Amino acid sequence: MAYLARAVAQVDRTRAEALAAKAKVLARSITDPAGRVDALADLVPVLAGADDHDRAEAVIRCIIDPDSKANAMIDLARVAPSRTRVLLAQALQLGDWTKPLALLSQVEPAAVIAAADEFLTRDARG
Repeated sequence: MAYLARAVAQVDRTRAEALAAKAKVLARSITDPAGRVDALADLVPVLAGADDHDRAEAVIRCIIDPDSKANAMIDLARVAPSRTRVLLAQALQLGDWTKPLALLSQVEPAAVIAAADEFLTRDARG
């Protein structure tokens, strides 16, 4: 359903939003936790692509796997400039901290440099 909503979003945003809402309900009804995480994670770029950032964030909050949640936050951060820093900060606290670095280096290069300096200083002290 998420893929259908993505395709429809190119033609009819209102219809895509309705399909995305149905996809969220369907995803949350999946009893297999991994399947539910995958379905919800697939929905985030669809909502982000339809400029429905609030709903995308709501879906992200429903994702229970930390790595999948971090990836979804990064996906949304790429297309939601007003939320980029907050989403990247949250993604850094979850799963693999290296995943947000590419986008963070574009948005806040000084932060990446400071983190690298700190990491190298700790490593040198052994």
